[in-house]
Amino acid sequence: MSIKSRILHAIIPLMFLSVIISNAAFWFFTKSYIGQQEDLQAHVAAESVSNYINDKMEHNIGTVNDWAHWDDTYYFIRGTNPDYIEMNLGESTFVNLDLNFFLLVDLSGAVVYSQYFDDDAQSYAPFPESFTLAQQELLSYAALSHDVSFIKQIGEEYYFIASSEVVDSISVKQANGYLIIGKKLDADTMRTIETISGAQVVKLSTIHDADSMATGVASVSGATSMEKTKESIDINLDIPDPYVPSEAVRFQLTLSRDIYLSSMNQLLRFTIINTLIATAVAIVLVVIWGNRITKPFLRLVKEVGQIDTESDNYKRVTEFRGKEITLLSNSINHLLGRIESAQQELNDNRKKLEATLTSVGDGVFAVDVEKNIVFMNPVAQRLTGWTIDEVRGTPIANVFRIVNEYTRETVPSPIDKVFEIHQIVELANHTMLIAKDGSELPIEDTAAPIFDESGAVTGCVLVFRDSSERKERQKRIEYLSYHDQLTELYNRHFFEEELRRLDVERNLPLSIVYADVNGLKVINDAFGHEYGDMLLVSVADAMKAACRSDDIIARIGGDEFLILLPRTDAAQASGIVERLKEQIAVVRVNGMSASVSLGLETKTDSAQNTNDIMNRAEQNMYQEKIAGTGGYHSLVIQEVFDALIRKIPLAQEHAYRVRDLCDMLGHALDLNPSDINDLRIAGELHDIGKVSLNIELLTKESALDEREWVLMKKHPETGYRLLGTCSEYYGVADIVLSHHERIDGTGYPMQLKGDNINWKSRILAVAEAYDVMVHKQPYRPAMNKDAAIAELIRSKGTQFDAAVVDTFIQNVVNNLPEDF
Repeated sequence: MSIKSRILHAIIPLMFLSVIISNAAFWFFTKSYIGQQEDLQAHVAAESVSNYINDKMEHNIGTVNDWAHWDDTYYFIRGTNPDYIEMNLGESTFVNLDLNFFLLVDLSGAVVYSQYFDDDAQSYAPFPESFTLAQQELLSYAALSHDVSFIKQIGEEYYFIASSEVVDSISVKQANGYLIIGKKLDADTMRTIETISGAQVVKLSTIHDADSMATGVASVSGATSMEKTKESIDINLDIPDPYVPSEAVRFQLTLSRDIYLSSMNQLLRFTIINTLIATAVAIVLVVIWGNRITKPFLRLVKEVGQIDTESDNYKRVTEFRGKEITLLSNSINHLLGRIESAQQELNDNRKKLEATLTSVGDGVFAVDVEKNIVFMNPVAQRLTGWTIDEVRGTPIANVFRIVNEYTRETVPSPIDKVFEIHQIVELANHTMLIAKDGSELPIEDTAAPIFDESGAVTGCVLVFRDSSERKERQKRIEYLSYHDQLTELYNRHFFEEELRRLDVERNLPLSIVYADVNGLKVINDAFGHEYGDMLLVSVADAMKAACRSDDIIARIGGDEFLILLPRTDAAQASGIVERLKEQIAVVRVNGMSASVSLGLETKTDSAQNTNDIMNRAEQNMYQEKIAGTGGYHSLVIQEVFDALIRKIPLAQEHAYRVRDLCDMLGHALDLNPSDINDLRIAGELHDIGKVSLNIELLTKESALDEREWVLMKKHPETGYRLLGTCSEYYGVADIVLSHHERIDGTGYPMQLKGDNINWKSRILAVAEAYDVMVHKQPYRPAMNKDAAIAELIRSKGTQFDAAVVDTFIQNVVNNLPEDF
C-alpha cells in the first residue's frame, strides 16, 4: 500500500471520528445540563407559588381569628352592638386587611352582615351573582372546623377564603355564628405569583376528579406535574381542597425554553461546521495525488510535525515545487487556516457555554473523571471564597467541604456517589458548606454524571445554591405556628403540646397560672386598638421579666394568658405570681395603669387530671376578677377622665360646673339624694367619651364639617361603653348616652324622642347646654346670661324638656353668682 493510501486510510477516519466524538460530547453535556436547569427552574417556580399560597392562607387564618374572637363581633351577631359596622368596617378596613368580602352569619345560616369591596373601584360594590349560589357551600365549609382556610372558585373568579366561629374574646360563651372573609385572586395576585416564580400564569381551573390531579413532586400546599413542549415547560400545580379530597384548584404555569432552544441552535451550528471541515479535509487528501511525493512528502511531514498545535496561530508549511506536493502543501496551509477558524469558533462556542453557566444564579462545578475541578462559575467562587485560578485541576474535595448542620459530621460528597451509582444525586437537608475563610452557608445541591457515547462516566457537574433565605422563611413560618404574632409569646397550640410533654411524674409539682388582662376593652374604646395592643405587649413583657427561663408563657386568647411552671410547688408559684403583680404594677400605657387577674393551681399527684387543674386555675382567676376588678375599673375611669383633662385642660372646669349645675337643678326639682348623686357624676363625666377624639377636632375654631360631625357624635356612645365597664357607673352610663338627644327626635346618637329619652339625660342636657353657651368655646365667644336664657326658651319643646328649662331658669340661673 502506497504512502498516499496509508495517509488517506489513517488520517481521514481519525478526523471523522474526532468530529463525531467532540460533537457527541458537546451535545450530551450541554443538553443534559440545560435539561437539569430547566427541571430545577420548574420545581423552584412551583415551590415558590406553593409557599406564597400557603403564606396567604396562614395570614387569612390569623385575620379571621382576630375578628371572629372579638367581643364586638360576638355582640354584633347577638344584636347588642349596633355600632359595630360603623366603627370598625369602613372601606379602609378592606384595604388594610386586603379583603374583598366580609360575611357574618348566625348559627341558623342567616346572614347578619355581608359586604363586598371592589379592588378596582376602591369602594363597596354588590356581591357578584355567583355568591348567591355559593353562600350555602361556604357555610358548610365554615361548619367543618373552628378555623378553615382554602381556595375556592366562585363563579368565574377564585378566592382565598377563611372562616372561624364567632366567640367572645375569652371563649366563655358558646359560638353564635361564623365569620367568613375572602380575597380574590386578582390580576395583582397573578402578577405577584409570576414575579416570585418567573413563570407565566396561563390559567386557573378547578379539578373535580382526584385521579386527574398532579401526581408529581409534593410541595408545601399541593403537588406539581410538568410537561415539556418544543417551546415551553407546562407546569400544573394542584392546591387540594382540604375538606373535599376529590377537588383541587389547578394553577397552570408556563416557562419559556429560550435558553434551551438557543443552546441547541449553537450546537447544531457547531456540528455542521465541524462536519464541513472534516469533509473539506477528506477532499483535500483525495485530491493530493501523485507519484513525486516521497521526499517532499517526508519534508512536508516533518514541517507538519513541527507545527505547534498548542498555539492558536499555526505556522504554515513550505510550498514545494511540483504540482501534487504543491497542492498538498497548499492544502495543508489552507487546512491550517480552516482549523484556526474552527478552533476560534470552538473557543467562541465554549465561551458562550461558559457564559450560560456563568449567568445562572446557582453555583456550578464541573470535574473530570479524576474528580479534579475543570470549571467553576462566579457564583460558586463567591459562595466558596475560592477563585478558579486557585483550584483548577485540584480535587474538588479540597474545595467543596460540607458538614451536617447539627452533628458537625462530614457529609459524603454527592460527586463520589455519582461516580459510584452513575445517577443524579441530591444532597441531604441540613448541609452546611464551609467556605475558604471558614464561614458556613446552608446549601442545597444536585450532582449529575457526564457520559460519553459509550455510556462511561467522564465527569460530573455539581450545581448548588444558597438556601439561607428559604431556611429563614421556613423558620419564620415554624416560629409563627407556635407564637403569638403580637406579643411573640407562645400560642395556645404550642402551650397544649408542651403541657402534654411536661405532664409527667418527674415534672411534679406542676403549677399553672391563668391570667386575664383587666380593662383591655376600656383602653380599646378610649384610645383605639393600637394602645390596646401596647397594653398586651407590656403585660407580656412583664410576664417574661417575672418568670424563669424554663417557664412556658402563652397568649391563648385576646386578653388571656397561661403560664406553665414545671417542678414548681404552690409556694414557689405564689412567689412568681407576686413578682408578676409587682411588674404589672409599674406598667403604664398612655397614662393608664394595668391590671391582671391571676388564678393559680398546682398539680401534685400524677393521678390528678391536668385539664381539671387548668380549669381550677381559671376559676380562681375569675374569683379574683370578680373580687378585685370593680375597684380597678373605677380607677380606670378616673384615669381616662384624667387623660381627657390632659388633652383639654378646660374640660375639667366645664365638667365641675356642669356637675354643680346638675346638683342645683336636682335640688330645685326636689329629687332624692340618690338621683342627685347620679346627676352629679353624670355631669362631671358626660364628656369622657371625647378622650377618643383627636385634639385638632376638639379645639377646631371653625364649624365642623360633615365627616368631623360624624366623629363628634360618637362620643356619647364611647362614654357609655367606658362607664358601662364598671358596675359603679351602670346608671350613669345611660344618662351620658342620651344627653345629646332632642325632644323632637333629631338628636344623637339614637334619635330618641320626648319621654323615650332618659329623664335624667334631659336634666343633664339643659345644664350642659347652658354652661357651653355662657363660656368661650374654640368656635365662638361666650354668650351673656340673657342671651343664653333666650336660647333655652327658644329651644323649649324642640331641643330641651320645657319643664326642666322653666325650673332651671327660675330656680338655678337666677340664683347663680355673677362669676359662675
